[in-house]
Amino acid sequence: MRKLTDQQIQEIKESQESISELARRYNVNKATILYHKSEEFKRKILEYQKERYKNLSEEEKRELYERRKEYQKEYHRRRYHEDEEFRKKQIECVKNYQKKRRKQSSKSLFCILSSTLFFILSYS
Repeated sequence: MRKLTDQQIQEIKESQESISELARRYNVNKATILYHKSEEFKRKILEYQKERYKNLSEEEKRELYERRKEYQKEYHRRRYHEDEEFRKKQIECVKNYQKKRRKQSSKSLFCILSSTLFFILSYS
């Protein structure tokens, strides 16, 4: 199954072409086009999915979760290697996360050192 980019979704929403023509052009199912063009259709699909999920057993929910996790992993792996813009965003996110972690760890270290120093000075 092929994913549409944000730009393609925007083009679909703005297009006056028929559902069939758009489906052929983007090589996706007609329901995918309808999902992005019609808020009513999108709402009905989401309601159906919620209701269907509620009726699943715990084992089926776990199995669905595992399949989705594998799909997402593969999707991100494939997209990372094929989409330069996506790769840049991912790298930027990782850098921001690492920067945030370094700040947190340096704050923690500062708190530990200052409390240790206070303890030493107060008992000296």
